[in-house]
Amino acid sequence: MLTERICQGGGPCGPSGSCERERGNVMTEAELRALFDEIDTDGDGRINIVELAEGFKSEGAQGHLAEEVRKAMEADANHDGVLDFEEFRTLLK
Repeated sequence: MLTERICQGGGPCGPSGSCERERGNVMTEAELRALFDEIDTDGDGRINIVELAEGFKSEGAQGHLAEEVRKAMEADANHDGVLDFEEFRTLLK
Protein backbone atom coordinates (compact mmCIF):
# COMPACT_ATOMS: atom_id res chain seq x y z
CA MET A 1 0.00 0.00 0.00
CA LEU A 2 2.77 2.47 0.86
CA THR A 3 4.84 1.87 -2.27
CA GLU A 4 1.68 2.00 -4.37
CA ARG A 5 0.85 5.41 -2.94
CA ILE A 6 4.20 7.17 -3.32
CA CYS A 7 5.58 7.61 -6.82
CA GLN A 8 8.99 8.81 -7.83
CA GLY A 9 7.57 12.27 -8.35
CA GLY A 10 6.74 12.38 -4.66
CA GLY A 11 2.99 12.18 -5.11
CA PRO A 12 0.50 9.37 -4.76
CA CYS A 13 0.49 6.80 -7.57
CA GLY A 14 -2.44 5.20 -9.26
CA PRO A 15 -2.83 1.50 -10.03
CA SER A 16 -0.99 1.91 -13.32
CA GLY A 17 1.95 3.59 -11.58
CA SER A 18 1.16 6.98 -13.02
CA CYS A 19 1.46 9.92 -10.70
CA GLU A 20 -1.95 10.84 -9.37
CA ARG A 21 -0.73 14.38 -8.72
CA GLU A 22 -0.09 14.82 -12.43
CA ARG A 23 -3.56 13.51 -13.24
CA GLY A 24 -5.21 15.72 -10.64
CA ASN A 25 -6.31 12.81 -8.41
CA VAL A 26 -5.04 13.30 -4.88
CA MET A 27 -5.76 11.53 -1.62
CA THR A 28 -8.35 13.01 0.69
CA GLU A 29 -7.35 14.31 4.10
CA ALA A 30 -8.97 11.25 5.70
CA GLU A 31 -7.03 8.89 3.41
CA LEU A 32 -3.79 10.69 4.20
CA ARG A 33 -4.48 10.47 7.94
CA ALA A 34 -5.36 6.77 7.69
CA LEU A 35 -2.14 5.99 5.84
CA PHE A 36 -0.10 8.08 8.28
CA ASP A 37 -1.67 6.27 11.24
CA GLU A 38 -1.02 2.90 9.59
CA ILE A 39 2.69 3.67 9.23
CA ASP A 40 2.98 5.33 12.68
CA THR A 41 2.94 1.99 14.49
CA ASP A 42 3.90 3.36 17.91
CA GLY A 43 1.14 5.99 17.73
CA ASP A 44 3.33 8.92 18.77
CA GLY A 45 2.12 11.14 15.93
CA ARG A 46 5.45 10.96 14.09
CA ILE A 47 6.85 8.52 11.55
CA ASN A 48 10.43 7.59 12.35
CA ILE A 49 12.86 6.00 9.94
CA VAL A 50 12.25 2.50 11.35
CA GLU A 51 8.48 2.81 10.88
CA LEU A 52 8.99 4.17 7.39
CA ALA A 53 11.37 1.33 6.48
CA GLU A 54 8.94 -1.24 7.89
CA GLY A 55 6.15 0.29 5.82
CA PHE A 56 8.20 -0.03 2.67
CA LYS A 57 9.44 -3.54 3.58
CA SER A 58 5.90 -4.76 4.14
CA GLU A 59 5.18 -3.69 0.57
CA GLY A 60 8.14 -5.58 -0.87
CA ALA A 61 10.46 -2.63 -1.51
CA GLN A 62 13.42 -4.40 0.09
CA GLY A 63 15.63 -4.18 -3.00
CA HIS A 64 15.37 -0.41 -3.04
CA LEU A 65 14.57 0.14 0.62
CA ALA A 66 17.37 2.57 1.42
CA GLU A 67 16.60 4.71 -1.63
CA GLU A 68 12.85 4.78 -0.92
CA VAL A 69 13.41 5.77 2.71
CA ARG A 70 15.95 8.42 1.71
CA LYS A 71 13.52 9.97 -0.79
CA ALA A 72 10.70 10.00 1.73
CA MET A 73 12.86 11.51 4.49
CA GLU A 74 13.63 14.45 2.21
CA ALA A 75 10.19 15.68 3.32
CA ASP A 76 11.58 16.13 6.87
CA ALA A 77 11.50 19.93 6.62
CA ASN A 78 12.72 20.65 10.16
CA HIS A 79 15.41 17.91 10.04
CA ASP A 80 14.38 16.29 13.31
CA GLY A 81 14.66 12.77 11.88
CA VAL A 82 10.92 12.06 11.83
CA LEU A 83 7.94 12.97 9.66
CA ASP A 84 5.04 14.67 11.38
CA PHE A 85 1.66 14.71 9.67
CA GLU A 86 2.27 18.05 7.94
CA GLU A 87 5.56 16.82 6.45
CA PHE A 88 3.88 13.56 5.45
CA ARG A 89 1.06 15.49 3.80
CA THR A 90 3.63 17.53 1.85
CA LEU A 91 5.29 14.32 0.71
CA LEU A 92 2.06 12.90 -0.68
CA LYS A 93 0.30 16.00 -2.01
